[in-house]
Amino acid sequence: MNSDALREISRRVNIEDVAGYLGLTVNRAKYICCPFHSEKTPSCKLYPEQGRFFCYGCNKGGDSIDLVAAVHGTSIADAAAELNSYYSLGIDLNGRQVKKIRKKKPNSLQVDESEQVKRAVDAFADTAREARRLGISEQYITWFDEVHQAMLEDDNLRRSDPALFVRIYRREFDRYADIREKYTRIRDVISRSAEYPAGEILEILGRS
Repeated sequence: MNSDALREISRRVNIEDVAGYLGLTVNRAKYICCPFHSEKTPSCKLYPEQGRFFCYGCNKGGDSIDLVAAVHGTSIADAAAELNSYYSLGIDLNGRQVKKIRKKKPNSLQVDESEQVKRAVDAFADTAREARRLGISEQYITWFDEVHQAMLEDDNLRRSDPALFVRIYRREFDRYADIREKYTRIRDVISRSAEYPAGEILEILGRS
């Protein structure tokens, strides 16, 4: 695989976003539990500005591609291809020329998308607050609280790149829609004519 392509992929993805995509919890100090060894207290530090990570427990480190390879147990080539596809980078992994894309300034469409995603997050929060009244089970309530807190901490990302925010939380939004539909059928508490945020989310994904 072309080394220039690997460097370009690593440069264009945010390692914190990649950690979120992999389901890893990033604490406020930007530590995660190391994917190379078992531990309860995170000792693997993320360095977003350098796009690198380093574990102070086992002394292993690398970039976003290495992180994906470690978590998913795949090769560097497969990990690079996964990131290239997931983030729609459009990088030629085998050719010599790597197309570089300039970052665009936010436009009116992006602002509209940000507001759509904000409404989806707000709807998620409303359901989280009303969970016990709606009869939602405790396991879901705990999940709601954890995911909503993570969304709040990623609010800057939601404002600057709503499409990427959606990609990171796509599984959570989809699961939320399933839970909401389930409890609509069981308790008939939520109106059947309510607009499901998942519909807006999928529409955004289709344009991104």
